[in-house]
Amino acid sequence: MRILSIRTSFKHHGENAGYKQILKYLKPSYVVGIDESKGESSKLKRKYQWLFEFRAWRKYRRNIDIVHVMYGEDYYRFSAYIFKKPVIVSYHQPPELLAREVRFGDFRGRIGRITHKMTKKRFAKAAAVIVMEQGQKEVFKEVMPEEKIHVIPLGVHNKDLSEFYHDKKNQIVRNRNQVLTVGNWLRDWKFYFDLLRKCEGLYPELEFVLVNRNMPKEWMGEISKRANLSYLTDVNDDELFSLYMKSAVQFLPVKSAAGNNALLQGLVLGCPVLMTNVISDEFPFKGKFASFYEKDNFENCIQGINEFSNLNEKENLIVEESAIAVAKKYDWEQIAKRTKEIYKSVL
Repeated sequence: MRILSIRTSFKHHGENAGYKQILKYLKPSYVVGIDESKGESSKLKRKYQWLFEFRAWRKYRRNIDIVHVMYGEDYYRFSAYIFKKPVIVSYHQPPELLAREVRFGDFRGRIGRITHKMTKKRFAKAAAVIVMEQGQKEVFKEVMPEEKIHVIPLGVHNKDLSEFYHDKKNQIVRNRNQVLTVGNWLRDWKFYFDLLRKCEGLYPELEFVLVNRNMPKEWMGEISKRANLSYLTDVNDDELFSLYMKSAVQFLPVKSAAGNNALLQGLVLGCPVLMTNVISDEFPFKGKFASFYEKDNFENCIQGINEFSNLNEKENLIVEESAIAVAKKYDWEQIAKRTKEIYKSVL
């Protein structure tokens, strides 16, 4: 099977995260799209990423069996019209953002509303759509047959991270006061920094660590004001994995979510998660290793942090084991296998 993949390699995902990891198992014949680590794309192509559809069509249309547009929000506009091959499209944004894309083309790469109006039937013309969670599926049911919509969650490198976790040289005693936050997209920074300010007086023992390669400029000034915050921008993957293993909890103040790389990586490394309760009822990551606070509820959030911070050694081991057990279900190799089954079905 000759696969053409259209994707972005995001710099902030590092070497071991992001949807691009599925390529290691799909093994496409051709890969087209922006690689942020190389920065080779023109400003025009970065703004109108669907130009890569035409680049891919021009170079590879005669040598492929199937097209997989791996970031539909960014790239997918014309592929179903120009390729005479089945086109599979993956979407990553949570339902409320996805609804804007489906109804108005209101994401990236539009010229006014023109591009969306020209291609508004593109969803129904796709051979199949892959989404990360059930809420996204409900959005797509507005514009295409349900049998074309497949829910396949984000994956994680279970084997590699598990080896890191069990390697004796990486054995780290958890710092019961360390609260780790990783990532940037759809994070509620106002709530985050307001929480840190409150904790400085109420719980000065808590040590917040923020790993972020692309902090919004408007929040940079808050970083220097918080004595209880360590801000890290340049950490390699091994250093990041060690932080997951050292922290009492990973705190994710998200505005919304469909899939989350930081969440999955942390769970594989035994790090429990405290997260905003904004995800759907079908959200699979529930158990002793996960706690959710109501949006803008500081008291509820601090309570969640303290519960993980105060775990004894036996309780912590139970939490770690339950986190790892759930994360094993999301191995990239299995995610790729399910994706290949869709390829075969449309061919």
